[in-house]
Amino acid sequence: MNINAILSFVISYRDHPDLTLWVVTPAVNNISLATLVTEFESEEQFDLIGGYGGLLPQLNNFGPLDRYYLGEFEVGSYYQKYGGIDLLGCGHCGEVGCWPLKCQVKIKGNSVVWHNFLQPHRRDRSYSSFGPFVFELAQYKEAVRKMCADLKKRLIADIS
Repeated sequence: MNINAILSFVISYRDHPDLTLWVVTPAVNNISLATLVTEFESEEQFDLIGGYGGLLPQLNNFGPLDRYYLGEFEVGSYYQKYGGIDLLGCGHCGEVGCWPLKCQVKIKGNSVVWHNFLQPHRRDRSYSSFGPFVFELAQYKEAVRKMCADLKKRLIADIS
């Protein structure tokens, strides 16, 4: 597989009455994954298009994000049973159970592959021509490490 993608993340703020919430949105080649999938769904003329947003790590049990994005899960966990991850959640409420975009993550040699995308509330949709996205392993791990460090700084600043 040829490496065709560079991973980055955008961390943004989301209003919430009780908490300071941080939204983590992956980007592929500097384009938000939410934008990429919305454009794909539009081209495919799906019935509902878009509506995706980043993940809210403070409100979901993803476990350590550095392991999550590599597909390394606790034995018996939901994500281990699914065999993949939520990359995006609902753009309105932020809940991954409401309107997620899921995929499987595979490490193959020096590459990380996002493939088998799924919108579980529209199982009749085919995402077979969306992706796969193939990342160089070291760049991918560095992007995840940088995002985790940035998110941690923001969370610590919120407590202070």
